[in-house]
Amino acid sequence: MATVVSADLVTLLQLRLVRLSELLYATVGELQRDAAGQGTNYDAGGRAQGFATELSDCVVGLQELVHKLPPQPPQPLLMIKQLQQQSSNLSQQLQQEQQQAELKLQQAQELHAVLAGAMLAHSATLAAS
Repeated sequence: MATVVSADLVTLLQLRLVRLSELLYATVGELQRDAAGQGTNYDAGGRAQGFATELSDCVVGLQELVHKLPPQPPQPLLMIKQLQQQSSNLSQQLQQEQQQAELKLQQAQELHAVLAGAMLAHSATLAAS
């Protein structure tokens, strides 16, 4: 249930951010249009105050939603961290086992070389006699 609430809050945050960006673009657009001295039929000061009110209301709503988010990371993130730690541990174990296996292989190859040398010497002795 907490994941659903978090997902709903994230969706609301996204919507609020979209609204904030719309307000910012509209504000900048109107201010650029009116800055050229085109002669407007409305009260620019009043409209600027309206922009400020809309933007601050949107930011306050955004801050309220951010404060409602859970302080700890969601469960899937914790699970991912645990799995990464397990993977790291297993990787270290496998690396140690690989090193041990390589050492045993080297020892087996050395023994094989000794045995092969002894077999060749024995074959040479039998052939000579």
